[in-house]
Amino acid sequence: MKLPFFGGRHRAAVPREKILLLVTLSVLVLAVLAAVGYGAQKYLQAQARIAELTPRYQRLEGSWLAREDMQTAQQAASQLLDAYAYPASMDTGTLGTDIQQKIRNLFAGAGVDLASSQVMPEREDGNLLLVPVTVRASGSIDGIRNVLAQLAAQTPYIRLESLNLQQGRKLNLHTPVTINMQATLVVWRRAV
Repeated sequence: MKLPFFGGRHRAAVPREKILLLVTLSVLVLAVLAAVGYGAQKYLQAQARIAELTPRYQRLEGSWLAREDMQTAQQAASQLLDAYAYPASMDTGTLGTDIQQKIRNLFAGAGVDLASSQVMPEREDGNLLLVPVTVRASGSIDGIRNVLAQLAAQTPYIRLESLNLQQGRKLNLHTPVTINMQATLVVWRRAV
């Protein structure tokens, strides 16, 4: 019998062992291909993760290499802050007494009469505490100018927050004009 599909030839039967061997080899090839595909997928994921982490690692490495410079800068900033602010360990009462004594000496040295000074409640100013001191004084314009000029030279730094100047009464033609001053001066204290 001729079968048109086989070209008229009769084929011999393929032994069962060969079919089993072909099926087994096909399954093994598919398993190897699946394993290679899985490995390639994991490799690509690992490459993507490395590409994602590389900039972070480089930033950390740069920070690590710059740690001595950062420590030096931190020490310099801390010393600068010590020059501008009172330490956190100083309580408000001691700080108030110290600042009022500095203000009295400053005004007396400039020839300005200090009528009163009062330490006001602290308020937060970023990472520092701001301690205002209200001051009332009177003196010559030169004396007031000297006081204001010397504020910046004080350590810890004393800043002028507000100022109100008014001309006082002149007693006679030969006495200089007095200036009445109301001001708020502030100092900083570390919060921590």
